[in-house]
Amino acid sequence: MEAFHYLTNIDYIYFHQSKIGRIERKAFSKMYQIDHLYFKDSVEIGMIESEAFSESQVDELIFDGITVESAHDTFLLNLDSENTIFKNSTIFLVPRQEENVIEFNEEQKIIEKCLIHSSTFNILSPYKLGCNVLEVSSSNIQRIGPVSRDIDTPVFRPEPLITSSLNSVIFSNCSIGSVDSYSFTNYTLSTLSFDHSKITSFKSKAIEKSKIQRIGFEGSKIEVFNESSIHKSKIKTLDFDGMEIERIEKEWIQNSTISKMRIMNSKIENIEKNIFKDSKFGEIDMDGNRITMMDSEAFYGDNQISTLSITANDLTTSTPSPSLLSPSSHPTSFILANNTIDCSPSDCSTNSFLLNSPKHSPLLYQISNNRCRPPSQSPCVEPRSITIEDHGITCRISSLLADCACTSSTSSIPSRFPIDANISIVVLGDCEHLTLDQRKAEFSQIYIFRTSKLVVLELPRSLKVFKIFHSTVSLMRQERYDHSTVVSPQSWEISNSKVDLIGPFGFSNLQISNLYFHFSRLPHIPSHSTRNSEIQNLIIQNCFLESTQPLFEISETLQMSHSVIFSSPRGLGTISSAQLQNNTLLECCRHPFVPTDYRNPMGLDTIDMDPRCDLHFYGSRCFNLDSLDDGVYTNLPITSSINCEYHLLPLVFCIFVYFWI
Repeated sequence: MEAFHYLTNIDYIYFHQSKIGRIERKAFSKMYQIDHLYFKDSVEIGMIESEAFSESQVDELIFDGITVESAHDTFLLNLDSENTIFKNSTIFLVPRQEENVIEFNEEQKIIEKCLIHSSTFNILSPYKLGCNVLEVSSSNIQRIGPVSRDIDTPVFRPEPLITSSLNSVIFSNCSIGSVDSYSFTNYTLSTLSFDHSKITSFKSKAIEKSKIQRIGFEGSKIEVFNESSIHKSKIKTLDFDGMEIERIEKEWIQNSTISKMRIMNSKIENIEKNIFKDSKFGEIDMDGNRITMMDSEAFYGDNQISTLSITANDLTTSTPSPSLLSPSSHPTSFILANNTIDCSPSDCSTNSFLLNSPKHSPLLYQISNNRCRPPSQSPCVEPRSITIEDHGITCRISSLLADCACTSSTSSIPSRFPIDANISIVVLGDCEHLTLDQRKAEFSQIYIFRTSKLVVLELPRSLKVFKIFHSTVSLMRQERYDHSTVVSPQSWEISNSKVDLIGPFGFSNLQISNLYFHFSRLPHIPSHSTRNSEIQNLIIQNCFLESTQPLFEISETLQMSHSVIFSSPRGLGTISSAQLQNNTLLECCRHPFVPTDYRNPMGLDTIDMDPRCDLHFYGSRCFNLDSLDDGVYTNLPITSSINCEYHLLPLVFCIFVYFWI
């Protein structure tokens, strides 16, 4: 023990063609300014104990052509080294004895880079090596995972004294038997990659409770991803490119958040149903793959997928004419294009969904140029047509989509469609008077086009996308509040439209990710009409606004450009990030004032409004606030451009127009 303790200022320490029975704990400890320490050329070592090089500073430690009968998995721990290299070596790792408690006299020392090349390990537990970067190439690793006393039952035993310094782990051209449970538990990595390698299996919880910037698989062969291979983890990018995968089991990814997943140019033999469970995805992109058998419900399950793109794939599915999307929980945005699929010649509804391009352009889904595998007969691609007289609409049904038009002077959207309970997306247009009053409906997306009068009374709780185009809208939602009444749209857009009236609860009980107003006009917004609501991102472009405060006060971020505002914007002080560009502020009234609509529901005495404001705000009025109850704020006009910088907003460009009376 401590045979080379305190050795200093040595260029080379060299063990050559030697046989060493045992390297004890701290045998090479507290060495300083050692340039090179070599174990090279037919060195045989019986045992290396834990922390054999603890607290030493060695620029380069090289094991080249050695055989180690057994070594504790922590034998390199607490070594300060630029490079530690294993070449042409065979090492058998074992767990250290429980009585050997890890001890650090000061902060744990780190190896900057560990390189393993053309070597054989029975097992590898990356964080126990104490490296910042681990690169393994052209090696045979029987298992990756925790070094357990029961070799067949991996057990994760956290060791709080060991600092997991790992930043990246890279395997290339390796043969790996299995990536065991708890191989990467509680890791924080920038990169984890497996390139041009052969892996038998990724076991359950192989990646668990970890935060990883990028996981990459390129040109590798994997026999199976077991259920819950990725569990309770946050991953920014998960990439598969040029892969050969035999099987992806159900619930492969569980309780995880992945910003972007890409599966490209790969061959997959079998994808089971419900491969995701209770997980969130920003974007999933599958392009150029050949999938021999994919369950038609592979993407079903209780998950949140913002964007799903399936393009240029050759898909064989468990049932012909698969819709691929779950009516109850499909992505907000999806692309199905240039795929070869199996078709059932008689399934007109699903075929029309998969093979016909949508007639409307501003939808959050794109379907084009899909084709059936050469069939014995041409498939039916005509959607089913139904007329619902009680609601004054006629529709064409394509799988989970209903494309409708109004047939009566007064129309409404039904809570469900009589011949198909799986309708999730409703497109409706060309209406005179349309009422939306369906809180219990299970629609995820509603698109309204060219409607003379749209009255919104209730929104479906399941609604994720609500888009209105070229219409006149009244938001007259009812007063209700409990957790069951909150609606959480990811995207709500009003474009080329006029909102003529917002009721006292028009914007209440909403949790909106993105609210867009484009080329539209907004009336006075009652001060309490946004109660119990939150907007993550508010985007206003080329609009005319009579008031801003109620919307601004519930918004986290704001982007407003090329818009005209009736009076000084209030509510900016509560926004965490705001960008205002090329907006025009009109001071149309003496102060104090409040704009409202021509019906003057508050019964206030009017103040003359400059007639030049009628160009943009015809029908608006100014009112004296002296008699208003508490809770209605006094809007004071901006009097100089310095106010534009008061909240230190980035990219602020304002045009002030003052009408003095």
